[in-house]
Amino acid sequence: MRPAIRYLAVGICLSLTWLVAPVQAENVDPAAVVFPGDRGPAKVNVSSYSKEIQASYKVFEAKCSKCHTPARAINVDKPAGEWKMCIKRMMLKPSANISKADGKAVYKFLTFWQGTKPKKNIQEPVLN
Repeated sequence: MRPAIRYLAVGICLSLTWLVAPVQAENVDPAAVVFPGDRGPAKVNVSSYSKEIQASYKVFEAKCSKCHTPARAINVDKPAGEWKMCIKRMMLKPSANISKADGKAVYKFLTFWQGTKPKKNIQEPVLN
């Protein structure tokens, strides 16, 4: 590689580093964000629900608790369409490891729970 091209390549790499670094530094740690739902109950007593819903709840607990408290989803009111979009977004996160079958089970539980739990007002998330 000719020296001029090498210097140009190094310069471009350094420029990109300077562009990306401030964005990464400004990102907020997801663990630092406290949603109103995080302050509510973290578990649901599913013993009186069907076996199918109980199995869906187990998948929900196992998968959703990898990235946030189960309370975050349990204590939030969302229409079924929003749950679907939210679950699909979470399925794209490599650390979540949510398969299509897992996503369907989580959706089944959350939409069932949405129809059975007492309704509350939704509030915006706050930073600690």
